[in-house]
Amino acid sequence: MIYLILAIAAVISLLKQDWSLTKKLVWGAIIWFFPIVGSIIYFLFSGRK
Repeated sequence: MIYLILAIAAVISLLKQDWSLTKKLVWGAIIWFFPIVGSIIYFLFSGRK
């Protein structure tokens, strides 16, 4: 259940970013295919504002 909440939070944060579509798609694919690890990597290394 925690992985689902973490993945949803990452996707919501991703959609709020003012990045190019390509960058959003790459991060979205990482989160989609690796929900737990991808979400953690996103929050640690995405450079979000």
